[in-house]
Amino acid sequence: MTTLGIDVSHYNGPIDWPSVARANVRFAFAKATEGATLVDPTFAQNWPAIREAGILRGAYHFARPGSDPTVQAACFASTIGPLSWGELPPALDLEVMDGQTPEAVITWTKTFVAKAESLIGCSLIIYTGGLWRNQLSNPDIPELSTRLLWTARYGANPPVVPATWNQWAFWQFTDGKYGDVQQISGVSGMCDCNW
Repeated sequence: MTTLGIDVSHYNGPIDWPSVARANVRFAFAKATEGATLVDPTFAQNWPAIREAGILRGAYHFARPGSDPTVQAACFASTIGPLSWGELPPALDLEVMDGQTPEAVITWTKTFVAKAESLIGCSLIIYTGGLWRNQLSNPDIPELSTRLLWTARYGANPPVVPATWNQWAFWQFTDGKYGDVQQISGVSGMCDCNW
């Protein structure tokens, strides 16, 4: 059984969350932060509005492995604040190398995860896929394997799971342009959708 969800950022513009809820969207991830200082300009509006619409909510941080992971983790934790009932675990969105070596990105990831989890008080979700399998050469990192995996593959075929994990928990099946594109009421233009 799969459940429909979306992930959004300032690229989606203003969102009518009650309309999204009526479109049978059951969960939503909102971009909270990127790098060491950037707070998504729509997070302050999206975060409470998702909950008010009755949608299960989660926040994500877009990783910039070229700068300090502990500073990024602190920015993320302070932006989302304390978690409460009705929220998904926060997610680390790991998609870029930022000019770093594979070894440096892996070390960065482990440091970010440890710091963010200590500040937030729960295990993170890790969003990755092609970067992990290709640029990082598909490493098996046992200390990350207990985190939920959120990954992408646009189309009908399920995603290829990176070596660290046994299965995916969240599958981004379209970016609103490729794959099984969904028109989500309340969101204008393209929208990332997930199972």
